[in-house]
Amino acid sequence: MGHVQVLVSLALLGLLALTGAQAQKCPEQFNLVGNRCVNVSTEMFSYWNRPKPWNVFRKTCTRMSSHTWNVDFLSNFDVDFLRLTSMEIVNNYPELFKMGYIYWVGAEYGAEAWRWLDGTPVDPKSYIWVSGSPQNTLDPSNMVLVPAGGRRHYAVGRQAGGSAPAVICEAKPKN
Repeated sequence: MGHVQVLVSLALLGLLALTGAQAQKCPEQFNLVGNRCVNVSTEMFSYWNRPKPWNVFRKTCTRMSSHTWNVDFLSNFDVDFLRLTSMEIVNNYPELFKMGYIYWVGAEYGAEAWRWLDGTPVDPKSYIWVSGSPQNTLDPSNMVLVPAGGRRHYAVGRQAGGSAPAVICEAKPKN
């Protein structure tokens, strides 16, 4: 009888683990990357769809919000999550990686420091940055992810008035 109880307990634990994994769902058009809901822009560069500045793409993200989800730029990530995001792009959007797409994400340079959208400082020594970055500048700048060797992306600053052809948005459940 002891073996049956152990088997039933293991089956229940497995069911609970499966239920917990299924509880994390993302809105339509978003994929689960790690434990975050991410939308990688698949808008292809064309005559009609030109690269856009950071503030225009931020509105693209926030317009995807719903009554249950807040959507904004992907923000507050570390090198491990950046690695997962790179693999998401390489595996699911290989044409964008091959074309060398760069993506707006949620960090800004101002008042002599890089900050995520929530105001948290971005670590200037973090391995999310491409070699030689971040560069401190007098000009306002925003963060973009650029493809790099080894199927990876790294962060660099881009002048605020500049454009990029793509964006990565993140959906978070509303409280």
